[in-house]
Amino acid sequence: MKRIILIFSFLLSLLASRANEDVFKRPLDRVFVCDKAEIFTQQQHTALTLKLQTILRETSVQILVFTTTDLLGYDIADFANRLRDSWSIGQDGKWIVIVYKPQTIESKEKVTIQTGHYVMTYISMAARDQIVSDKMLPYFSDGNVYVGIDGAVDECMSFVKTTFSKVPHPKSQSMWDRWSVRVAVIIVGLLIIVVFILIIIKVVSDHYTAGGRYGRLFRGGFTNYAGTLSGFDGFGGISGSWYSE
Repeated sequence: MKRIILIFSFLLSLLASRANEDVFKRPLDRVFVCDKAEIFTQQQHTALTLKLQTILRETSVQILVFTTTDLLGYDIADFANRLRDSWSIGQDGKWIVIVYKPQTIESKEKVTIQTGHYVMTYISMAARDQIVSDKMLPYFSDGNVYVGIDGAVDECMSFVKTTFSKVPHPKSQSMWDRWSVRVAVIIVGLLIIVVFILIIIKVVSDHYTAGGRYGRLFRGGFTNYAGTLSGFDGFGGISGSWYSE
């Protein structure tokens, strides 16, 4: 009998471990709404997905709505953060994860809103608690979970939309940054070339100015010397050709 109980316990733990791996395994495609608790209708699922896709496109904030009947022993906030990490939700702290667990025989209803560090600067913990208490729980008590979650999404974005609006998509922003760096490098390079050319012109100008002054002195002195030698036979022709202009 004890052996049967041990085998049964082992199978249960194996199934629980398998379920844990399935939940935190990153999906192949980007997911905006994962309704494991089967709360939403197909129309609600589609409408919420389209809204979250639009938010990502317009503000670069990625939102995941996740419903489940089993938190696998985790605190709901810890569950949401583990889900975000394993699924790689959002970039640069621009993410929001909403996890909802309906009431079951074993546990009561739970909900959490977790945000990335960048969004957190606009939605404080107190603001998130207020959104849950004012925009979600009243609808949950009426059995209208979809309206509560949809309203929470709108309320969250009301805090940050003015800040994130017109922010380019991360890929476009990266491309713009690369072009900005290239243009800056080209401009700096051209300035360095211009300065270098000006320095060369200045040095050459000073050299020729100095050379002309010394040349005149040299030619004058050599002329006198050549004139001194002109009295000797054969040197007149040499002095004349040397100074021919």
